[in-house]
Amino acid sequence: MIFELTGTLKPGSFVKITFEADVAETAVLYGPILENDAFLSSSYHMPHTISNPHGYSFENDIGVFPGTLPGEAAGLSATAGTREGGLHEALGLFADADKAEYIWVKTKTELQINRKASITLKKAVWGDQDEGYDDSDAFLGSATRTNHTGGDETDGWVNWRLTASNGTQKDREWLVLADVIPKTTDGRETIWNVVMDEITAVKNDETVLKEGTDYFVYYYIGSGETAPAAVEEAVTTSIDWASNLPNFPAWPMRTGQPGQPALPDNWVRGGTDYTGSKEAITAFAVVFNSNVILKSGKNLVLTYHTTTENIESDAEFANVAFENAKNVFVMNYNLSQGVMTSNLVSVTLMDSRLAVEGDLWIDEDWDNTQETGKAAG
Repeated sequence: MIFELTGTLKPGSFVKITFEADVAETAVLYGPILENDAFLSSSYHMPHTISNPHGYSFENDIGVFPGTLPGEAAGLSATAGTREGGLHEALGLFADADKAEYIWVKTKTELQINRKASITLKKAVWGDQDEGYDDSDAFLGSATRTNHTGGDETDGWVNWRLTASNGTQKDREWLVLADVIPKTTDGRETIWNVVMDEITAVKNDETVLKEGTDYFVYYYIGSGETAPAAVEEAVTTSIDWASNLPNFPAWPMRTGQPGQPALPDNWVRGGTDYTGSKEAITAFAVVFNSNVILKSGKNLVLTYHTTTENIESDAEFANVAFENAKNVFVMNYNLSQGVMTSNLVSVTLMDSRLAVEGDLWIDEDWDNTQETGKAAG
């Protein structure tokens, strides 16, 4: 692109040119770096002096008079000179290497391209003291401690929403996502424990998906310390699932059938098949059947319900009150090796709200006594 600007650029002012460019997915495959070069020149000349014999109108960012277009382009990168060559015919005299009075300021920028950057993962949280998923501030929540002391049967809870948005132009299949249940040992600065309850809903766009048909759930019951690495391994080893398709991936689907590998250590069938202790669950993985395709421009949404740990001692609660449980989730698709990570969410643990009850009347004579015939409101 060539922009020719007319008029005068006054001291202290600037010209800003903004443009958008679409990067085709096939182009991204040829390299992770997108380079962009820009050159600036001017036909205006300053007075010719001893220090500026050519009357150059500007200097570069280090106070040196720049050079010709080919020379400046060659100093950018190995390929910049080739790209600069395409400007010669259109620029004519300005690009003539023999016309030293036409100098060029150069600049270069690079964009690191992630082939998965257009799949956006967003995690949201909704604690029992919140009014719902607040999309403007959905990465923060607040929940009540569970307390079963004596007659107090307070049950705190936290709902989590995992959303994968496909912003690419290509449909995605063989989806798998995994999440760590916040524990004090998970290495994510979590101060109190969350207890897994159940996956409450899974939707692909507007289609409600069914466990056992569209997806399978697996629980990790290893230690909290090993859970983050376990979920990353669960999604990055999906390339190994390619054997014995087409119905379900080899791991961990159809485990125990001929030719199928066993589940990795500490992974068990979850969801409705799980009969163990929910406190033992430190992570889960959801593996989708090949019929579940995340189409371009659509969302895959999973929600699950957890409870806060039972803390009956006020002294123990004082150590974690107003502290946070933190979490992210990971995802993979199309049997690739990459790990995609969502934003971080945080839930603050609080005690149950207090309710104050009593009578109210107007104490007209200021004697702090409710006189006969004065009804309370």
